[in-house]
Amino acid sequence: DAHSSEKPEITYIESQSLSGRIEVDDLKILTNAARLKLEKRISGEAITAAGSEKIFVAYKNTIEVLDAGLNSIASFKDNFIPLAMSIDETSNIYLVVLDEENKNSLWVINTKCEKVFEYKLKPAEKYNPPCIGFDGTVYLSIGKEILLLSVDKGLILTQTTGTVRGMNILADKNLLMSEDKYVFALDQKGERKFVFDFENDVPATAPVINDKGEVFVASRQFLYCLTTKN
Repeated sequence: DAHSSEKPEITYIESQSLSGRIEVDDLKILTNAARLKLEKRISGEAITAAGSEKIFVAYKNTIEVLDAGLNSIASFKDNFIPLAMSIDETSNIYLVVLDEENKNSLWVINTKCEKVFEYKLKPAEKYNPPCIGFDGTVYLSIGKEILLLSVDKGLILTQTTGTVRGMNILADKNLLMSEDKYVFALDQKGERKFVFDFENDVPATAPVINDKGEVFVASRQFLYCLTTKN
């Protein structure tokens, strides 16, 4: 019930199959999806992330690793409330939590479901999912700051920013981010490189780059495709 005054107490995890092409009715509602499996958890809210073969579900005091059939194959338990989550290509879990001391932290959970890193964070109203670099560097946007961290070195750099609405890592280790009404590239020394000015518009999503080098970013009204000038 989206309009209920009571907080939800149950989370459902559902997998569906699409056979053939996508079919919708006159209201653009999907009509050819078939439910494969439905899992129930006694939890008010859950955060999910998906890899190539595994699904990760974080809810109060628990992270579950599920296979494609939604069967639980591993779990991690501690005292925490999950706030934001990402995974890397090797299925390490990067989780922002409210811990048992009522403080915010970044945890890194390895593929054996062991906590291998913890870093205390400043309180914030909202945490974006951590952005994981190809070299293991963790980029975390908190309020008007971006933190660069690694499991080996801890905090590498703190960079003051405007309002960051999304970010993605590039192969050259630069961070491509939507900040205020701009797109910037941020290197690991904290130096910005201007990419695009939206002028009378404001980006609402992270920039996404394709294999042609085109950058796509959406505002509330438009989808932009950015290309390099010749």
